[in-house]
Amino acid sequence: MKNPADQQENGTGNKTIRLETPVEKTRRTIRVTTPFQTRIFPKKRDLDDLLVSRKLSIYTSTALDTSPELAAPLSELDGEYTILETFAEGGQATISVARDRNLERIVAVKSLKKELKNRKRIEQSFITEAKVTAQLDHPAIIPIYGLNRDEEDGIHLVMKLVNGKTLREYLRNVVLNYRMKGIGAFDEEAALGKRLEIFLHVCDAIAYAHHRDIIHRDLKPENIMLGEYMEVYVMDWGIAKKIHLPPDAPVRKADISGTPRYFSPEALRGEECDERSDIFTLGLILQEIVTLQFAVAGGENHEVMRNIVNGRLAPIRHLFGRKIDSGLKAIIRKALAVNPDDRYASVTELSEDIRRHRNGLSISARPDDIFMKSARFAARHLRSMLMILLVFMLGAVSLGAYSVYDRLRIANEMSLRSSAMNAVYGKTAAAAAAFDMTALHMQDLLCAVSQAAGHLLGERTGRAQSHSDAFYPYRPGGGKPDELPPDLVYSAFHKRRTTFSHGVYKIAPGADLTEVRKFLSCMTPILSNMLHAVLESRPGIHLTPQNLEEQKKEWLEHGLPVKAVFAASKHGVTMLFPWRDTYTEGYDPRNRPWYRRALQNPGPVWGRPYVDEDSASGLSIPCSMQIRDIQGNFHGVAGLDLSFNKLTGNLLSSGNTGAFVLEKAVMNPEGRVVLSASSEYFNRTFDPEGHEDPELALPLFRDETVRSRILGEQQGFGLFVNPENGREVLYSFARLKIFKLYYVEVIDFSRLLRQSAEKKQ
Repeated sequence: MKNPADQQENGTGNKTIRLETPVEKTRRTIRVTTPFQTRIFPKKRDLDDLLVSRKLSIYTSTALDTSPELAAPLSELDGEYTILETFAEGGQATISVARDRNLERIVAVKSLKKELKNRKRIEQSFITEAKVTAQLDHPAIIPIYGLNRDEEDGIHLVMKLVNGKTLREYLRNVVLNYRMKGIGAFDEEAALGKRLEIFLHVCDAIAYAHHRDIIHRDLKPENIMLGEYMEVYVMDWGIAKKIHLPPDAPVRKADISGTPRYFSPEALRGEECDERSDIFTLGLILQEIVTLQFAVAGGENHEVMRNIVNGRLAPIRHLFGRKIDSGLKAIIRKALAVNPDDRYASVTELSEDIRRHRNGLSISARPDDIFMKSARFAARHLRSMLMILLVFMLGAVSLGAYSVYDRLRIANEMSLRSSAMNAVYGKTAAAAAAFDMTALHMQDLLCAVSQAAGHLLGERTGRAQSHSDAFYPYRPGGGKPDELPPDLVYSAFHKRRTTFSHGVYKIAPGADLTEVRKFLSCMTPILSNMLHAVLESRPGIHLTPQNLEEQKKEWLEHGLPVKAVFAASKHGVTMLFPWRDTYTEGYDPRNRPWYRRALQNPGPVWGRPYVDEDSASGLSIPCSMQIRDIQGNFHGVAGLDLSFNKLTGNLLSSGNTGAFVLEKAVMNPEGRVVLSASSEYFNRTFDPEGHEDPELALPLFRDETVRSRILGEQQGFGLFVNPENGREVLYSFARLKIFKLYYVEVIDFSRLLRQSAEKKQ
C-alpha cells in the first residue's frame, strides 16, 4: 500500500509515484512508533530533505539490471590501459595495477583467470558483479570504470585502486597491538568509536543497495576495504540479488552462497532471503567490531553453520575483558535475532540506533522506561528544568529563594572549576602521551641501528681492506682537505657544511688501530640504517625513494628531531652520520656521559642537554644504547643526538595553549627542569668553548612544595591548585613513562576561570 505522501500531481493532472527516500522512511517509522503522540515541547524540524533532489530521480532510482548479459561488445583492455604489475591473486581472479592511457590515472584491474573464462556460471557471476557494483553509485561502494576484454576473450573489470587493507586485517592489527603492548596502553573507547564509524559507513552503503532493491549476500570483514585515509568500501557484489522480483518472474531456486561464518539462519535453511538476511550478517560483523572476536563459535564450517541455525552465538564479551555498554549489546542482539521478524526492519534503523546510542539518546532495541525518559529529557532541557524549578520555588517559598540561589551559584562555580580542571588535565595527558610516543619512536630508531650494528659486528663480515675502499662511506674527522667528501653542502639549520653520502669517524688517542679497522670495516654498511634513523625521526614519516630528497632538504634547511646518529666502539673509535667534522683533537667517546650512562643499562638511556661542537643549532639531548651481538658480547654504544629546540618547540604547540598558560616544562625525578618553553636555552646557539662540563646545570623547578607534591604522587599524574602571589595557580602534570620524566603545565587558574565563565555566558 502506497503512502499518500509518495503521490504527487504532475503537470497533466495525473498522479505519478515517486520513491520514498531512506531518510523519509526512517522518519515515518519513528513517527508511527512514538509512544507519546503529544509533546510538552514541540519537536523541531530538521533539514534532511534539502539533500534530496527530484530532478534526476528517474535515472538514479530505476531498478538495477542484475542479468549477466551485456548489451554492447566490450572494448579491448590493452587499447585503454597499461598493466603495471599483478599484486594479488584469488581463487577465480587476479588483481593488477594499471594506468589509464588517456587520463593517466592509476586503476585496479580484476581479471578472470584464463582457465575459468569458458565456465559459464563463473563468467556470469563476474559480469553480474561488475554491473551491480557499477550501478550502485555510493561513496562506500567501489567505483567501476569499465568492463573490458582482451585478445583471448578474457574478461577484465577496471575499478578504483584502493591502497589500504581489509576490515579483517584492521581488526587483526588491533588485537595484535593489544596483545603485544596491553590494552591499557591504548584508548579502547576512542578506538571502538572509530570502528563503529567504519561500520556506519558500511551500513550506509548497504542501506543504499537495499533502497535499490539489491541484497549483498556475502558481507564479511574480508569484503570491506579501508583506504589509507579511512575511506570505507563494500566490495565483492558477485552473488548479489534483487530483493523483489516482478509478479510474472519465474520462481528462483534458493541457493546457499557466501561464507559459512556469515550466513543468516534463513539462508542456511534454504529459505528465500530479503534485506533482513544482510542485517543479520551486519550484526555478526558489529559483534566482531565490538568484542574483537568471532560472533559464532566453531572451527569447522558444519559446526559454525549448525550454531547459526540453532541460534547458538558467542556471548557478547570483549576479548580483553573490557566492559561493553548494555545499549550496544541490545543493538547487537536485535540485529542477530534468529527470527527475521524480530530484527531491525531496515539497515537504516540499525545505523540510526547506533548513532542515537553514541549521542546518548534512547534506542529502539531497548526502549527507555519512564525514569530513563525523564532523565534524558532533563539532560536535554537542563536550563528549562532549572527555570521551572526556580519559578516554583519563588512562588512557594519566597523566604528560601536566596538560599536556593546561593547554593545554585556555588554549585555552578564548582562545576565550572571541575570542568576547567578536567579540560586542562585532558590536554596535559594528551600532550604527555604524544611526547611519550615521540620518545618511543626515537627509541625504535635507535634500537634498529643498535641491532644492525650488533649483527654486523657479531657476524664479523668485514675484511681487511685498503683504507680508501673499506671506509669510503665514512671519512676521517679532522682530515686533510683531499679527504673531505666531495659533495659537501651548507646546512642553514645546522650552520655548517655536511653531506648525506658520507659519515665521519674519529679515533681516540691510544686506540688499538687493529681493532679500530675491524670495527670500521664491519660497520661500513650501517650508513643506510643511520640515514633512515635521521630522516624518519619525525613521527609518521616513512622514507621512500619519492620523498628522500624532500626529507634531506627539510633536515638541511629546517632541521628534524634527530640531529645525528653515532656509534662508538669500546676500542675508542666513533662513527657519526651525517658527515660533520665536529670532533676535537683528543676526543674519546668512552669518556662521554652518554657512553658511561649506556653501560649502566641494557636498554635505551636518555641523557641531559649538553653543549658540543655541533651546538650552533642549539643544545643536544642524547639517547644511547649498548651494542651487543646475538651472543651478548659488548661491542660499544650507539646513540642519537636530538634537537633541544625541536623538542621544546613541541611543548609550545601541544597541550593547553592561551594567555593563561604561565609555563610548560619537563622535570626530572630530582626536580630539575630538562625542557621548558621559557628556558633561557630555547632557540639559542652555544659556543662550546668555556664549557668544561658539556652537560648544562639544570635549574630547580619552582619551589620545594610544588616539586614534592608532583614527585610524591604515586600514580605519576594529577593536578592541584596552589595559591601564589594572590592568585590561584593550577599545576597539571603527567609522567612520561619512556623518558622517566614529568610533563608539567603551570596555569593561571583564576584567569582561566574568568575566560571560561565569559565563554559560558
